[in-house]
Amino acid sequence: MISYYTSLIYEKILFLVGYLLKNQIRNFPEEKPIFIVSAGRSGSTLLRKYLIQTGLFNIPPESEDLIPAIAKIYIKNIILPWNRKIRKILSLLKQSENLKIWDINLNELHKSLREIPIHDRNLATIIKLIYSQYAKQFGSSNSLYWGDKTPYLILRLPWIFLIFPDAKIVHIIRDPRAVILSRKKEFGDSIDYSIKRWRWAISNIRRVNDKHHIIEVKYEDLLINTKETLDKILNYISNNLVYEKKVESVYLGDDHYKHHKNLSKPLMIGKVYEWEEKISREDRAIIERELFREMEYYGYKL
Repeated sequence: MISYYTSLIYEKILFLVGYLLKNQIRNFPEEKPIFIVSAGRSGSTLLRKYLIQTGLFNIPPESEDLIPAIAKIYIKNIILPWNRKIRKILSLLKQSENLKIWDINLNELHKSLREIPIHDRNLATIIKLIYSQYAKQFGSSNSLYWGDKTPYLILRLPWIFLIFPDAKIVHIIRDPRAVILSRKKEFGDSIDYSIKRWRWAISNIRRVNDKHHIIEVKYEDLLINTKETLDKILNYISNNLVYEKKVESVYLGDDHYKHHKNLSKPLMIGKVYEWEEKISREDRAIIERELFREMEYYGYKL
């Protein structure tokens, strides 16, 4: 417990240092990447697939805590020469289990990082180049927009806004009864844990003061009113941008996971409310009792 609080305090100190040195952290003009976040099991992977199919987006598989981890290494070593900083970050990338799925060429990335002009050497540029390397290898190098689809980052938004203050956050929300049933089925999570995780995620997104950085859409709308919902998201990302599928088959990189098995199946609108038949009466009562305020806020009927 002591080590947990010590690491928490240490991270807050690094964050404060990063904020004080933000001119060495950010790009100018500032980047505007897109981050798809959620409480998990809420349709973020489906949304990623739709966006990639437009041919406009470079969005790799989930990165978990990679961006905050890179940021902490960069800030901790901010006084070191550029080449030593990037070697430390590359060492982290080599050890990252999630980045193994990306399968990016770290030698090419190292070369690109070394060649960054002095006036562009900052943390935001490093992160952008990591994502650009993925795009170069997997056929999305002509994309206009880049971003990340990692539900977990809903808990790490302060780090995202520190590095990318103009980032665009797409929060996809799903009826917690469906989310919790899915977590129980796919991961064996308890009702109590799943309730706490859903509430924690929602409370983090609601704490963001500057709401113009966030658009919230419902998973149910994404399935039932797909084109309208995607148009809403795309218009938020860039005015007058509308959804048009240009690529039928896309490389996702993480669709081999068991919990992503339905991505290749035809979507059935009837599955939106499938939870009503499969959830037990006891579990439903617990969820509605614990989360009724949040459910009312988002318009989910009890």
